[in-house]
Amino acid sequence: MAKKSKKQSRITQTSQQPLPEPEATPKPPVPAPNQPPLFGAQLEVHQGPIPRAEDFAAYDRILPGAANRILKMAEREQRSAIRLKWGDWLAQFISMIMGKGFL
Repeated sequence: MAKKSKKQSRITQTSQQPLPEPEATPKPPVPAPNQPPLFGAQLEVHQGPIPRAEDFAAYDRILPGAANRILKMAEREQRSAIRLKWGDWLAQFISMIMGKGFL
């Protein structure tokens, strides 16, 4: 009979060891048929020129004066939007008058 090499004997030794018992994984609770599922989600959405009040206060705590800068930025944006709308309205009005031949 041929001699086993060291590598083969190591493989044999490790393969003869018993496998460890698998750990039991906890199963999630199953709700009763008349109960709603046991999961949920929450989503907050904010859209606007200034942040929510909580975020607004946090900005000012982190960088004093940031809240005032944000308000000024929102006011400039609003003035610019109003000017653009006024300009569009005026251009449409003038083109309407010129199209009718009033000028």
